[in-house]
Amino acid sequence: MQRREGLVHTPQQLAYLGDAVWSLHVRCKYLSPPKNFASYRTAAERHVNAARQSYYLDRLLAGGWRLSPEEARLVQWAKRDMSDPRFRPKYSAAGGQLGTYRKATALEAVIGHLSLEDPPRLQELLHLLEPHLEANDARDAKQ
Repeated sequence: MQRREGLVHTPQQLAYLGDAVWSLHVRCKYLSPPKNFASYRTAAERHVNAARQSYYLDRLLAGGWRLSPEEARLVQWAKRDMSDPRFRPKYSAAGGQLGTYRKATALEAVIGHLSLEDPPRLQELLHLLEPHLEANDARDAKQ
């Protein structure tokens, strides 16, 4: 996605911000009940990685979340432009994780965009993802 007239932040900046917003959301979710530090970290790390974020974007879209035009542009940017080798070289096409990384980055970019432009819609998105976090927690507990 190229910078357009009136676009203040690049998709990369939005993904960077969205990563922090998502991480903060997940960390806040696991503050109660009180745990030791390692338990906090483990609980959050299960949800703040490319594989899970990719999964959450899939669940969001499969659940009927309708992307706004700007959100759709951010998702397309991640699918198209994240193939640039300067972005996360450890997720190579050879490793088979590039698609996963692109979707995770798309979710982060959408979250970053919403955090700046539409906080109520961001809260709606986060609320819609809650059951998926809980389902993954239950699945992880069985393993």
